Amino acid sequence: MTSLILKINRFTLALGVALVMSAVGAARAEDGEYGVLMKTLANPFWGAMAQGVADGAKEAGVKYFQQAAESDQAAEPQLNLCNTMLERKPVAMITAAINSTNLLPCLKSAQDAGIKIVDLDNNLDQAVLDKEGVKVTFHIGSDNVAAGAQGAEYLVSKLGKDAKGPVLVIEGLSGNITGEKRAKGFADKLKELAPGLQIVASLPGDWDRGKAASIATDTLTAHPDLVAIFCANDGMALGAVESVYAAGKGQQVTM
Repeated sequence: MTSLILKINRFTLALGVALVMSAVGAARAEDGEYGVLMKTLANPFWGAMAQGVADGAKEAGVKYFQQAAESDQAAEPQLNLCNTMLERKPVAMITAAINSTNLLPCLKSAQDAGIKIVDLDNNLDQAVLDKEGVKVTFHIGSDNVAAGAQGAEYLVSKLGKDAKGPVLVIEGLSGNITGEKRAKGFADKLKELAPGLQIVASLPGDWDRGKAASIATDTLTAHPDLVAIFCANDGMALGAVESVYAAGKGQQVTM
């Protein structure tokens, strides 16, 4: 089985974080601390981002403090962390929101306090921000639609443009703009390049390896001729791979 785990260049993004630390307000060390709020450091992607923050802070000569939720699904705990971080009155809040809305009350408070806001990895929906009157200094991150499209291109390069059969898409957390864009990019590009490959299910895996494994198992039962699976992040892809091999479909299903 060819393995396709959605790959975003983590270290390019980490370098981008270094630029954030250098650019926000052209801050100097004496200007105060930066607050950095990650999704979760349990995910290797965010571990790489944390290293980017450390490198960027060193390069820019600024102080920072960092917090992270325990999982990609802990929306309310992440909001609580954000509110607690504001008590330290940081120069700026660099946030990777779990979804497009969970941090809005905290971001409004930050804005009212004159704290600059940076959206890390494009997790905030501009339409939602505009509606709520929240101004973000700038967004930094990958093009998630393009990332999904690259997944489709890779799949078609392995199966061919004339390939036919059912395909499963395992999305991220329901309501999370990152996962939604990756799934859309994949679906649109797949339809363009290989219309014979039909998406028979596109379900939220909530960034959870175990849930993705269950979705893959159920879909293989309903569609034993499944030819491919696309997952919106690495952890879910690993769960899906486990289910594919457990079902004895390792040579049939392209990932």
